[in-house]
Amino acid sequence: MNIASLYNLFQSMIDQEVEVSVPFGVVSGVVQVVYPDYVVLQEIDGTFLLIRLDQIEVVTESVS
Repeated sequence: MNIASLYNLFQSMIDQEVEVSVPFGVVSGVVQVVYPDYVVLQEIDGTFLLIRLDQIEVVTESVS
């Protein structure tokens, strides 16, 4: 998936919980904001994660 497609996907998932696979593992959180080159997720403990779009391997919507 290219960066433009990821950007559009995350834009459509704002305020939704997602799981994101990156080279160092899988992280999850609620999509807070999307920028042209990274996305900001908020984990359950309140921690914010900034993830570069070019490092994302897989995105799945979390089922709660």
